[in-house]
Amino acid sequence: MVGATGSRRCRARWPAPTPGEVRHVDPGHHADLFWAVGGGKGDFGIVTDIEFDLVPVARFHGGAVFFPPVSTADVLHAWREWAPNLPEDTTTSVALLRLPPDPALPEPIRGQFVVSLRFTHLGTAEEGAALLAPMRAVATPLMDRVGRIFAEDDRARLLEIRDRHDPAGTFATNIVIG
Repeated sequence: MVGATGSRRCRARWPAPTPGEVRHVDPGHHADLFWAVGGGKGDFGIVTDIEFDLVPVARFHGGAVFFPPVSTADVLHAWREWAPNLPEDTTTSVALLRLPPDPALPEPIRGQFVVSLRFTHLGTAEEGAALLAPMRAVATPLMDRVGRIFAEDDRARLLEIRDRHDPAGTFATNIVIG
């Protein structure tokens, strides 16, 4: 895994080494399997759950940059080269979204197919902007919603920020590349 939920913060994994069998593995129980399913090569099973330590955060620089569909290949190729070189306190993902023509969505992305580049950096806004600059230069975004976010805001404020930065309110399944 890459970023703030990386392997150093992982406490336990639940691999299924054979169909119908799920094991709880951690550094003290089945340690070899714990490390093998954490990035080792080979066929050690499918990890069905991961338990990791939380990271205390007071503020972060993050959000999403939405690119038009014509830039999909450029954004994905650039992201593939850029993401593995980000520091440990930074994480990113990309989503290809077909957004509905909902009036609640901002006009630049309403009813559009978009490439959503999601980004979070735990350092300063200046550091985050510098890290994100290469991706912002790949193509002209339809909308850029990356900025400074304070975690001490109440839950309602955080949900509003999430909805503003991911205006489609999408439910996503994800894979980790890296």
